[in-house]
This record gives sequence, structure tokens and C-alpha cells, in this order.
Amino acid sequence: MFRLAFLFLVLPVGVPAVSARKAISYPNQALAAAGVQAPPEGAVRRGATIRGRVSLPGETPKATPIQVTKDHEHCGDGHQVQDESRLISARGAVENAVVYLEGAAVPPSWNPPRVELGMKKCVFVPHVLVAPRGSSLVLFSEDAVFHTIHPYVGRRTYFNIGFPKSARVVRQLDRVKAGDVMKFLCDEHAWMTAYLVVVDSPFFAVTDAGGGFVLRDVPPGPYRLRVWHETLGELSQPVTVEAKRPLEVNLTFVRR
Repeated sequence: MFRLAFLFLVLPVGVPAVSARKAISYPNQALAAAGVQAPPEGAVRRGATIRGRVSLPGETPKATPIQVTKDHEHCGDGHQVQDESRLISARGAVENAVVYLEGAAVPPSWNPPRVELGMKKCVFVPHVLVAPRGSSLVLFSEDAVFHTIHPYVGRRTYFNIGFPKSARVVRQLDRVKAGDVMKFLCDEHAWMTAYLVVVDSPFFAVTDAGGGFVLRDVPPGPYRLRVWHETLGELSQPVTVEAKRPLEVNLTFVRR
């Protein structure tokens, strides 16, 4: 067991691009309903890119695969599924960390797609999501077995629905607030878990296998950069974005 603290390194950017999965984001209306205001006209044109990595130095034991205990003909590979709760590379890169800017306004032209959570071979895909309050969540299954999807916010059930093969359901994230973490379970398959972090920002990402993230077109101004991870906890760091000046922010969990 170890306890976690954190270090931060904020550098001006003249470095190669960090490979990162594309952040999922949502329509302006969702954030407007949550009280987030649009930035001043022209602010997006003067926006900058924030790049960075989330890491945990030191050796991390390889995760043990999770055993599939039922529906073996449909679930997992070789009666096992990957444990995605602690995907950390040999170099300490932390995958599946949510990174977002607190205090950010909504760009006027912001109109990205819905967030989706699928079920494939009795695994939630992706394992970690991020979305603003009021967004639409699309749930779908590619499995030939029955699932019962049961997300919680703390100890409170958010909904509980049966999911037959090829079903597709849309739910609104309107009974949550920024900072809530929704934990998804399947009542039929105990190993199935996923997380959705609710934010009040239009700038967010989930780190890739290299621990990388990219937040684009951030208007100038002071913000707080926040990080959430399923097992490592949370980090936060104040940052100041200057017009059209890229910024690198490397966030590091420290073992004690």
C-alpha cells in the first residue's frame, strides 16, 4: 500500500506533440443549462493548446486478469477480461485519467457529438468517460447475453435498466452535478465496471496509453486544471493560458 501526493511541472511548449485520444465534448446548451457562460467574442481565436502527461513513477505490478464467472461462451477471452482500473506503463504513464479545466467558458461554435458507452464481450467500452451535466448518454450492447445496467452516484441509483441483445438507450445526465462520478455496474456480470466523470467545462480529455492529453482552443485566462483517476485519486493545479501560446503541464502522482 502507498499513499499518494503529487508534483507538477508547467513548461512553455516547444516540444513534440503528445499522442492523445480525442477528447469527447458536448453542445453549448448542456453547459449553458449548468450556468457556464460563453467566452468573450474573439477569445477562441486567441486560444492556446494545453498538452501534457499524467504519470506515476516507479514500478507498478502488472494487473491480474479478472476471471469471468458466467456466460463463458460470450464473455471475455479465455474466461478472462483485462483489469482496466490501473493501466500504468513501464515508464509510469497513467491511462484512463480524466483531465479537465475548471472555470472555463463555452466556445460559441462548440457542437460535438454525444457520449457513448457500449458493452462488448461483457466489458464496458470505454472504461472511463467524461461529460458535462445535461449531456446525452447513449448506451448500446453488442453482446448476445442479457445485461442489467446499474449506475450509481455515490450510493444513489441513477437508473437501472435491463439490456437485451442489440438494444440502444439514451439517457440524459440531468440529475448530476459537476464533480459527481458515476460508477456503472452490471447486475448480471459482477466484473463489469465503468466510470463517467461529470464536469462543468468544455475542455476535457481522457489520457491515452502514453498518459497524454490535449486541450485545444483554450481562451486566455486563469484556470484550475483537475485530474481524476479511479484508483490514484485526484490532482489539481492552477494554470494561466496566454493568447496563442501553447502550454505543457505534466502532472505526477508520487508514491510514499
